[in-house]
Amino acid sequence: MQYKDDGKGGVVGEVVSDYSGLHGSALAAQRKYVSEPSLSIAINNSGFTQKTLSVTAGQSIRLTVKHVAGTSAGKITFKSDDMGIKEITLGPGDSEEIRWTAPTKLGDLKATTNKTANPSLTITVKQPEAKVAPQVPVSDLKNVSIKSEHIAWDIAKVELKVGEKVRFNFTNGDDEKHNLVGIGDGLNFLSPDIPAGKTATYDWTAPSSPVTFKVVCAYHPLMTFSVEVK
Repeated sequence: MQYKDDGKGGVVGEVVSDYSGLHGSALAAQRKYVSEPSLSIAINNSGFTQKTLSVTAGQSIRLTVKHVAGTSAGKITFKSDDMGIKEITLGPGDSEEIRWTAPTKLGDLKATTNKTANPSLTITVKQPEAKVAPQVPVSDLKNVSIKSEHIAWDIAKVELKVGEKVRFNFTNGDDEKHNLVGIGDGLNFLSPDIPAGKTATYDWTAPSSPVTFKVVCAYHPLMTFSVEVK
């Protein structure tokens, strides 16, 4: 764990180690934590990077709000009266995790930020799935390798089948962090940050209907490639 000034007279902690040193109940707790349903909301200088997200009615979620713009963007805010979340303020590079339970009533919830041109986000509460799909074996995942170098991806297009499970294998060859954000409604496509010089994986399931969309790095918007689901 490392700590930093939170700008409010206190400190915030950040886990910087992996699970290799954990055993027993501590390891079990970490595994339980990462297996919990989670949702990430990214906000940059233009507002929300996603227009819509979906959640399951009654589900408890680890909601992470991220400031993914540079220092020139200043502070950003996030607020949702519909979700019962009071306004929070984040500085460049900061994030805040919120434990939130989706309502049991189906419908759309609104969230807002102080940044434009995309100042609002719609979170759709959907009916729980009637049947839980079995976990997909690693052998059934489609692996896509992506490398960054000189602030550019080494691929231009990824083709997937409807409903296909895919694992993106990242190699960050730059000295700056990157991430992947799918631009479009209801995609739920947002990878964790990949630190400079590191490797990481991100699993995602393609939508159940054909779609073509652009993927960008929120920190470097000129880094793009397209995904075609057919």
